[in-house]
Parts: sequence; structure tokens; C-alpha cells
Amino acid sequence: MASDVLDIRDPEELEVYGNQKQAGVQITSYIFEVCDSLINIGPCGNVSIGEPAFLSEEFNSTTDMDLELVTTAGYGKNGALCVLQRTMRPQIVTTFTLPGCSNMWTVKSGEDRHAFLILSQEDGTMVLQTGHEINEIDNTGFATHCPTVYAGNLGNNKFIVQVTSVAVRLLQGATQLQHVPMDLGSPIVHVSSADPYISLMTTDGQVITLMLREVRGSAKLVVSKSTLANNPPVSTICMYKDTSGLFTNKIPEEFVQVPQHVISETEPKSEVENEDDLLYGETDFKMPSLNPPQPKPKVYYNWWKKYLTPFKPTYWLFVVRSNSNLEIYSIPDFKLCFYVTNLCFGSKVLVDSLESVTLSSIFANEAQIQHDYQVLEILMVGLGNNGLRPVLLVRLERDLYIYEVFRFPRGYNGVFICSANPHWLFLTARGELRTHAMVIDGEVLSFAAFNNVNCPQGFLYFNRKSELRIGVLPTHLSYDAPWPVRKVPLRCTPHFVSYHLESKTYCLVTSLSEPSNRYYKFNGEDKELSIEDKGDRFPYPIQERFSVCLFSPVSWDVIPNTKIDLDEWEHVTCLKNVALAYEGTRSGLKGYIALGTNYNYGEDITSRGRILIFDIIEVVPEPGQPLTKNKFKEIYAKDQKGPVTALSQVKGFLVSAVGQKIYIWQLKDNDLIGVAFIDTQIYTHQILTIKSLLLIADVYKSIALLRFQEEYRTLSLVSRDFKPCEVYSVEYMIDNSSLGFLVSDKEKNLVLYMYQPEARESLGGQRLLRKADFHLGQAVNSFFKIKCKLGELGEDKKHFSGADRRYISMFATLDGGLGYIMPVPEKTYRRLLMLQNVLVSQGHTKVGKKTHTNPARSVIDGDLVWNFLHLSIAEKTEARCRKKIGTKIEELIDDLTDIQKLTNHF
Repeated sequence: MASDVLDIRDPEELEVYGNQKQAGVQITSYIFEVCDSLINIGPCGNVSIGEPAFLSEEFNSTTDMDLELVTTAGYGKNGALCVLQRTMRPQIVTTFTLPGCSNMWTVKSGEDRHAFLILSQEDGTMVLQTGHEINEIDNTGFATHCPTVYAGNLGNNKFIVQVTSVAVRLLQGATQLQHVPMDLGSPIVHVSSADPYISLMTTDGQVITLMLREVRGSAKLVVSKSTLANNPPVSTICMYKDTSGLFTNKIPEEFVQVPQHVISETEPKSEVENEDDLLYGETDFKMPSLNPPQPKPKVYYNWWKKYLTPFKPTYWLFVVRSNSNLEIYSIPDFKLCFYVTNLCFGSKVLVDSLESVTLSSIFANEAQIQHDYQVLEILMVGLGNNGLRPVLLVRLERDLYIYEVFRFPRGYNGVFICSANPHWLFLTARGELRTHAMVIDGEVLSFAAFNNVNCPQGFLYFNRKSELRIGVLPTHLSYDAPWPVRKVPLRCTPHFVSYHLESKTYCLVTSLSEPSNRYYKFNGEDKELSIEDKGDRFPYPIQERFSVCLFSPVSWDVIPNTKIDLDEWEHVTCLKNVALAYEGTRSGLKGYIALGTNYNYGEDITSRGRILIFDIIEVVPEPGQPLTKNKFKEIYAKDQKGPVTALSQVKGFLVSAVGQKIYIWQLKDNDLIGVAFIDTQIYTHQILTIKSLLLIADVYKSIALLRFQEEYRTLSLVSRDFKPCEVYSVEYMIDNSSLGFLVSDKEKNLVLYMYQPEARESLGGQRLLRKADFHLGQAVNSFFKIKCKLGELGEDKKHFSGADRRYISMFATLDGGLGYIMPVPEKTYRRLLMLQNVLVSQGHTKVGKKTHTNPARSVIDGDLVWNFLHLSIAEKTEARCRKKIGTKIEELIDDLTDIQKLTNHF
């Protein structure tokens, strides 16, 4: 037998052993790189409310305090703090008071930065030059003796166009190039432009289009000869320049599939191999060819190139008439290409009605609906990269419809919406349309982009106080999320976070996990430390090492020299900012940071813990480190007889859960003196106090209500829930004089208990009554309550609805969700309950979810009833829907709007 495989000539042996080329195996290696990441704020283990560090001075005088949420998230190296803000808070550069301004525009003059700011007033126009300073200029080509209707740029920002009610001016810089009088019989009231076209609309519905024409370095505006019919009258217009290629009358041809490159692959054997045939041969054995045929090429096609091909811009004029019909004309031939009837109805899809037969309306009062829901304004804007996502915005008096253009099946840019409830509309880099409110300054009357040397990529707006504000958006927040969020990496596991109001810092408890070969065992008298050496390949248990530190909301980093490492084997079980009686130079209560710990030695050794009390003091900061002005000062740190599992305060006294007892302590001379105690159930993990009442949560035995009597120094049981319940978290629900106890349990339910001793089933007050429940579907580990926001609510509704003495109970879930539950008046509850029943029966739920199958008593599903706002006018005004609800649509919208305003915190 040949020693070299190349010398083998027997084809059967070649089949069995193979040749040298087939025997070689090449190991392929891969390199993985992160292309993108999505922000995740879950699981939200602990939540704290704090004050934003960089809030502009202009917003400090508001009625409601501006707050932000800080949550813990992640584990180990993925641990982080998430800073959440529900609304936008611009950073104000400066403010001017300019009364009487109705609108404003910023225009460029051949550069990327804005050169002029044009303010329209009742009796004239003010022109400001924007550079290093903002100054008013006179003796220019701008019309200043009458109000301005519109101002913008044409010719790639080289020219400026100003439109008044009777004329159009073309300028280059501050020099007038052309003046075009417009004698149309009625004044111009609305203008829309798309370079090089500009359309004008008069009060009687006439539409005139002008085009910028440049010949040999000179530019002029030419009036188009084509006009639109004036019957029915035009109510609003919008000019649009399309660069996406979606606005076309022709279906694009598919790209020719040309081979891009070829990869050879060995053709698989057609016949099935058998060992017996290989060893002994077969009768019809066929000699294999020594020159195998060439493999078939694997072809890759250039299908992706069609997405990189630029499209030729096209121009379109959107027209809405008084009967709410939408017409789309191609420019410059003014050919009607798309026609939609009853745009105000808010249909889910806008369908072309040019070639379709118009069916008789199902509404007898169609004309009345068109009158009540008139289209006031439309805007067609191309969002995304190179304007590839055209979006149509339709504004009614109380509604805003947003439509996206789509093809036949197969940095931030956006829109600012001026209103009493202003919003930013962003199309993010991932293609998600995000809306963020900006209610911190109230109603916004007008808005304009502003790019200046002192305010790059900023904006201008007028509020209801006639104050012109120049501002920018904070850059440290990510707006590609339901709420603007900032994620601060910690590289360790966060457990608790609490805001200290006096020092305006956060106290943070974290831990680092590391393998340990040491453990404690019980030797009959005391614990004994043992060290095991099992080798490098033995998986040692993970030991957590806890620490507490101060976190600055200015730099979002740990304040230097404030980190305190706890003892080995010591775990922090609770962290609380407590207000205790202060016997120093002043009387009253003082905020302290209290920690409860437990030494986890093992199940054979009795658990012990410590209570640690820290005061955050101010010291002289270190040179070059201004944040080091705050430090921890240890007030108390002593061992307890059992694990300290919960902490709180009541009337200036410290409340602690130690083992199966609850103690009340008095802080005096840096020591804790016992005042009262009571025996409890298995494991108390949370204590909440309000006045002299204590609500305690047990891991297995539900909740109990205690009362502390300071004059008698006694702690007594008032009432409790008799049924076992694995409680995750608790919170109070306050509605004027009514007090409820909100509980989240292991089964992902929210349950509301109340103390009603006059009720028969309460057994004389010994039993807490279950009044409401709701299956949330997510585990809630943290609650907090906050007073209803009254700043956006009218004065006539504050006391009528009792909102001034009502609190919202907000929660964070382990799935990364945020929500709230709020008490509502009886009439509001009845209306929303009927609406919820109608929406469930008509199937207006997501993915066919049946909400009524889950237990829900005396609780309205907010996500479900909010879908009512997303229905079209046709669905809202449906006859059977109105008969079932028995109330007006306006009343339902007012109820939902009031709830939105009352809960619009952060």
C-alpha cells in the first residue's frame, strides 16, 4: 500500500479514505461587533424623585415643582441609573419681552446660520439682525409698515421672500430685488413654499403660485398661469418637495439582476453513499472522473442598490377645501393626482377617490360633522434621512392626525406643534416617530428654528406672556424613547437610591459580586471561618460586597471620597431618607440617611444586622473638585438583635423592623432609645407611615395597619388582611379625606384595601376590606405618591373635582414599565366605565386582547380608554356607540384631557 495518499490510484480506496484536498479542514473564525443597542430601563428595582440640576431660572417660578425620576436598572457590569423626564425642558439662553407679536420667522442669507429674525405685529413688522448680537435694523428692503404673513428662503437660501397681505417681496440679504403687488380682491392669509415654488391663499379661497427663476445671475418671481378652481373654497394649503420617490404616477421597474460576484461551492453528491457498496463494490459501479465538473456559481445580485439611488425631486400642492376634501396637485402642471373625501373623519388609511365610485354616506348629518370638525391646517414634511419618510399632519381644533406615505406592499429632525399643550415630533435614527410634550412654559404661540453663533442648532418661541425665549435642547438626554431618558452606567449592581433634599444629592447603595472560597460554619458555640481550596476549575460561590455613596446630579458621577464600604458578609436590606427630631441649635425635623443591614453568614448561623444613620454635611471642597462639598457623617451604627429589614419614620421617631418585631426609636445624643415595640408576622420588608399610622407589608402575610400613640408611647394593631398574600410593595392612595392601601403582589395584581370599621364584613374594623383590584401583568417592586399637578388645570376645575387634595400613586415594574393609578370622581368613573365596556365589546384592543377576562373591579383600564382618542370621527360618532355611552364625545375627551393634565409630572 502506498505511504503517500497522492500515490493511491484505486478509486475505491479514494472513496473510503479521501484524497489530500478533501481531508484538509479549514476552521472559520468570526468577529462580532456591536452595530446598535436599544435603551432598556428595566428591571426598575427602586425609584426616587429628585430635582433636575440644570433647570433654567425662567422655570423656577412655576406653581408645580419640576421633578425627575431616577430608577435603578441592570445587574453587575450592566448596572445603571436611569434618569427619566416625561416632558421636554429646554435650556434657555436668554429671554426678551416683546408684546404684540403674532408670529415670527428666521431666514438665512446664503449661509448656514440664520441672518434675520422677522417679527410680525398688529400694525407692522420688526426686523432683527442676528449675529453675535441681536439688533433691530431700519432702512432695508423689508416691508415694515404692515404685518407679515410669511417669510422664508428660496434659491438654496440665497434669496429671502417676504409676503404681506397685498404684496410679495424678493430680497437678497437686506436689499430688495423685486416687489410684486398682488391685487386679488381679498388679502393673503396663508402661504406655503417649497424651493423654488411659493403658493399664496386669500381669505376667499383663491390660490396663486409663484416660481423663482434665475437668469444670468438675476432672480425674479414669476406668477404661474395655472390656477385652481375656487368652488368649493380652499381652506388651507401646503407646498411639498418630495425626495423620497413615493409620490409618483409610475410603478418603478425592478433592477436587472446582474451577478455581482461569484462564489464556488462544491456540488453535493446526488447518490446516497452506502458502506457495503464502498467496501465490496456493486454490480453497476461507475468509475468516478478524475476531473470533476466545475461547480455551479453562487450569484449575488445588486438588489440593494435601488435603495441608494437618489430620486429626482418632484413638487406637489396639497389643498383642503371647505368640505374637508383633500386634493393633491402636481406642480407645475397643476394636474389633480390624488383626491380624498372627508379628511376630517380621521380615517385609518387615505384612499384615492378619483376613479372610485362615491358611496352614499352612512351619516345623515355629514354636513354638520364637516362643520364641527373643520381642517384648520395641514403640513406635509419629509422626515428621516434625505426626507425618505413623508409624513402628513392634519390639525383640527382638538385633534391632530398623522399619516405616513407608504409604497405598494413590499440626528433628529421633526416638527414642533404650537398650542396650549405644545409638543415636539421627532423621527429618530431608528425610524420611530416620537412625540414629547413641552409644557414647562405653558402655551407656545409661535416657534422658529434658530442657528446662531451664540446658540447653535437652537430655537425661538413666544409664550403666552409675550416673552421671546432663545433656547436649545439638552444634549445629554436620548429622545429615542417614550420618555426622554439618560442612562448612567455604574458597572456594578444598584440596589437602592434615595434623594436627599437638603444637599440635593442622591444616596446610592451598590454591590460588586466576586467569587469567594471563604464561608462561616457553626461549631456548636460560635461561628467559625473556613477557607476551601478546590482548585482553579472549581466554581466558587459568588459573594456580594455592598457599599454606600453619594451621587451628584450635576455630573452624574460618584462624589469623590464619599464611598463607604460595608463589612464583609453584610448586605443592605433597606435605605430610607428619614426625618427625625433634631435637638441641635434649631428645633424641628432633619433629614437623615438610614440604612438597615443583615449579616448573611448562612442558614446555620442566626442572622444579625445593623442600623446605620448618616448625616450629609457641607465641608470646604477640595481644590478643583467643587462637588466634594458634601460628605457623610456617621451618627449611629450599632448591632441589633436580628436582621433590620425595613425602616421609616413617624412623628420624628425612627421605625425599624428587626426580626419579627417592629421598634420605635428616639434619636438622642447620637444614640437610639427604645420607645415602643410590637410583634408582627414572618418577615416585614416595607413600612410606610402617614401621620400616626403605619402600614406594614409582610412577605407572606399580606398587610397590616398599626397606630402609634406618642402620649402613651404605645404601638397597637388597628386592622389587617386575614388572607395570605405575597406582597411586593405597598403605597397609600389619598383622595381628599379617603385613604386607601395599594398593594402589588406576586400574581402581578394591584389590590386596593380600605379601613371601614362601620362595614359589617370588616368584623368591627379588625379586617381590611378589599375594594378594588386589577391584573397588571407586570411585577411592581416600587411605588411612590405625588400630588396632582394643578398648573395646567383651569381654576374652575381645581376645587370642583377635588384635585387640589388628590394624590397619584405611580409605580415602576420589573419589566421596565412606568405607570400610575389615580382616584377619579364618581361621575368621571361612570362615564369612563361605559366607554370601556363599549371599547371592549367593539374590539378596539391591541392584538385582540380580551381585557375583561382578567380580574378588574372598580378600576378603569387607562390604556384601553385612551384608545378612544385614536378612533376616527366616524367611529366616535357611531350611532350605537353614542346610545351605549349616553354622553357627548366632548365630555369624554375633557375627562381624558383633565386626567392627562393632572398626571403630567416629570
